[in-house]
Amino acid sequence: DWPLDQITARAVSALSTLIPLAVPLVRSGGELLFMKGERVHDELTAAQKQIRKAHLYDVEVLVLGEGITPELTRVFRAKVD
Repeated sequence: DWPLDQITARAVSALSTLIPLAVPLVRSGGELLFMKGERVHDELTAAQKQIRKAHLYDVEVLVLGEGITPELTRVFRAKVD
């Protein structure tokens, strides 16, 4: 059913492109979960305008697998207003 509770993506595009594509598909209070590479913080900086325009909140980058796997997984997570 539309709108969705969550959108996930892996290796689709930069945050500045992906955010405007995904936000219209998610309900207010829904969540964006995008697996990103090691330059996620650079993408986050570059996407500040899109983050503000989309009214995202609780924006964070989760680093998963630390101390468990040799390669870390980074997840951009944000809620849609």
